[in-house]
Amino acid sequence: MIAPPTLKHPYLQTRVNELVALQNAVDAHFKDIELNKFNFKPAPKVWSIAECMQHLLLVYSKYQPYLQTTFEQTLPTAEGEIVYQPTWIGKQFMKFVNPDKMRKIPAPPMFQPTRGSSHNLALIDRFKMYLEDVQSYIERTDAENIDFNKVKIRTSLSAWFKFSLGDYFQVETMHSRRHFAQMLRVQEQMKA
Repeated sequence: MIAPPTLKHPYLQTRVNELVALQNAVDAHFKDIELNKFNFKPAPKVWSIAECMQHLLLVYSKYQPYLQTTFEQTLPTAEGEIVYQPTWIGKQFMKFVNPDKMRKIPAPPMFQPTRGSSHNLALIDRFKMYLEDVQSYIERTDAENIDFNKVKIRTSLSAWFKFSLGDYFQVETMHSRRHFAQMLRVQEQMKA
C-alpha cells in the first residue's frame, strides 16, 4: 500500500491523497484480474474496465504535452499562502466530470476507447504510471511553490479555452475518480 507524501499546501495535498488512494484501489481491485474480466463489457455500449482505463490514458495523452511545455517555463511563485480559486472554464469542466453526479456524457470521438478490441493487462501498469505522473506534477507545484491559480494550461477542446493549473489538477482527479467508480460498477456486474 502506497502512502501519500506530505505536501505544504492543503489543496495540493488533497489532490495527491486522491491519486494515491486511486493507485491503492487499482491494486486492490485489479491486481489479479483475469484478462477476460478486464475486457468484459456488461452491454455493447458500456465500457469495460480496460476501456475506462484507455479513455483516461487518451485524455492524459492530450494534456501531458501541455503540462510538459508549461513546466519547462519559468512559472510564477506564490507570495504567501495560495487559496485555490477555480476559473469559470474550470467549473464547467468539473460539472462534466464530477464523480458524484453520474450524468451520462458521451466522450468526444478522439477520447473514445478502441471498440471491439481486447486490451492486455499491461494497460493496468500504464494506468498506474499515468496516476503517478499527474502526482509528480502536483508534487513539483508544491515543492517549487508555483502559483497554481496564475499558471494557465490549455484545455483539450481548444487553445482558446484555458484553465488554471489548479483547475487541471482538480479536473484530472475528479475525472479519474469518476471512471474508477465506473470500473467498479462493471466489476460488480460480473458478479451478478
